Amino acid sequence: MSRPSHALDDLLNGLSYRPTQEPWSKLVRTAWKVSPAIAVHMAERVKMPVVTQEVTSLVRSFTKDAVDVPEALQFLLGETIQANAKQHLQWLLLWAPVPPVVAVTYFQPRYKSQPLLLQYAMRVLEQYPVQLTFFFVPQVVQALRSDALGARQTLLSRLTR
Repeated sequence: MSRPSHALDDLLNGLSYRPTQEPWSKLVRTAWKVSPAIAVHMAERVKMPVVTQEVTSLVRSFTKDAVDVPEALQFLLGETIQANAKQHLQWLLLWAPVPPVVAVTYFQPRYKSQPLLLQYAMRVLEQYPVQLTFFFVPQVVQALRSDALGARQTLLSRLTR
């Protein structure tokens, strides 16, 4: 039996060829054309800044195409609400629901009580059974400190009924 080639050795040892930045961007754009969900999940699997940046750019440029992918919301919002992201937040009215543990994070002060985001988080939490969302009451109570609009208080009253 002949000795495998060096490329095969590298592949078997996890040292396979890794594309540089430009090919990764092209791969992400191609995945986006096939399905935005593929590109978003690609960014979750391939932890490379170039992939994350490309997916973020695509989600923010073609927001309408990503509304069916709950995981894409993290790329739209980022760590905090960006001043230029407000035009994209209109799509939150149609966005697919994220898990409750993610929805609760949108009550945090870093999101600046953005009304559309609060409305989205409340809609998501109301879609789940009370037996599940009841476990998130302590986080919502903590968020009452920065509840200028009364959204968190409304959610608490709905959860405790």
